[in-house]
Amino acid sequence: MQDDKKNWNKSALAYDEFIGNLGDPLRRGLIDPIIFEMIGDVKNKKILDAACGNGYITNQLTEKEADAIGLDFSPELILLAKKRFSKSDFLVATLGEKLPFENSSFDKILAHLVLMDVLKLEETINEFSRILKKDGEFVFSILHPCFSPPVSFFKRKILGRINKKFSKMYSKRYFDAGTFLTTIQNSDLSETRIYHRTIAEYMKILKKHNFIITDIREPKADKKFIEQNPNYFQFGKFPVVLIVKGEKTIKN
Repeated sequence: MQDDKKNWNKSALAYDEFIGNLGDPLRRGLIDPIIFEMIGDVKNKKILDAACGNGYITNQLTEKEADAIGLDFSPELILLAKKRFSKSDFLVATLGEKLPFENSSFDKILAHLVLMDVLKLEETINEFSRILKKDGEFVFSILHPCFSPPVSFFKRKILGRINKKFSKMYSKRYFDAGTFLTTIQNSDLSETRIYHRTIAEYMKILKKHNFIITDIREPKADKKFIEQNPNYFQFGKFPVVLIVKGEKTIKN
């Protein structure tokens, strides 16, 4: 965990530049529209943006008149978030540890592309359940456990470089849970850990901590998106991200 925090702090500026005010093309054009659709009406709602990174989602929630708070375990990212989005609220906190909020204090929680990076997943979900109101909503996105590294790799090889239709997805070891290293986006040097878990494991933990699943999506890139982002053509064939919406079913 300390190595991950150190590496994220070191890569904070590069990551902030990569994400910018509205997210990188993949988030902005493919994933985030579904996130906002699933999170629904946010006006006057108290919302936690868990592991907010540079705060671009927190800021968009604030602009939609939500009472939004962004948190991240990287002090450097939070400093950049506060500098970039001065009208939003941010704090430093670590998922998997007790969060500095009262029971039943949030209407909605968003965890965008982070849970696969969290070591203590069950402790994290338990805390989300504690601070979320009854009937509150929890929306999260993760790299798709079936179609992203370390389980799957999209390779073009020689024929695929000549013609994209010959590119293939190679999958293996889906049931082998484990810890793997990956490079932080827009960073050539820093690495962070990801924790591969099956979809069933996520669902089991959600159920244990009083969440029912109300929606699930696998974003598919359409023709327009692929034309604008040709390097992402494979996302019209396989979902790179899994997005889940849950509702808390009992009162604390």
